[in-house]
Amino acid sequence: MPPEPYTQVIELSAEQRKAGRAEFLFKGIPRGTYGVVAFRESKKNLKKDRSQYFREPVSTYKMIAFSGNWSDIKFEVNRDVRGIEIRF
Repeated sequence: MPPEPYTQVIELSAEQRKAGRAEFLFKGIPRGTYGVVAFRESKKNLKKDRSQYFREPVSTYKMIAFSGNWSDIKFEVNRDVRGIEIRF
């Protein structure tokens, strides 16, 4: 995984799980082109396991079924970005 502040582990509370949503905030990210990729950790080892690639659900901002093509998910960060929604 990329280093902080570009990576964030979000552990959901029981209330967030029940609501099916969680808020997150990245601070100190310089202007540039980025993509947001999220996965649900199934092994609790806080890393994307290569052998588990298709077993740990993966999703991105802009699309649910990530093709692996960076141009499909990239966006410019040049101001505060709000309302990012990632669905699994």
